[in-house]
Amino acid sequence: MFIPLLDGIDIQGKDITADALLTQRKLAAYVVSREAHYHFTVKGNQPTLQADIALLFQNRQASDQVVVSPP
Repeated sequence: MFIPLLDGIDIQGKDITADALLTQRKLAAYVVSREAHYHFTVKGNQPTLQADIALLFQNRQASDQVVVSPP
């Protein structure tokens, strides 16, 4: 239902966001095939997916960023 809306839009290099209702493999594959990026909401009704995502962040090291404050 969402893919036809994106067909007529140039999404290459863009970020596509969607709520939990649209978090589907088919949409993710479509967005990637169009060379775009996606950010999907994941809720508790997808416990395996939610657990897999949590594993990605479990052993993360501190980021390599530097905070600069104005004088």
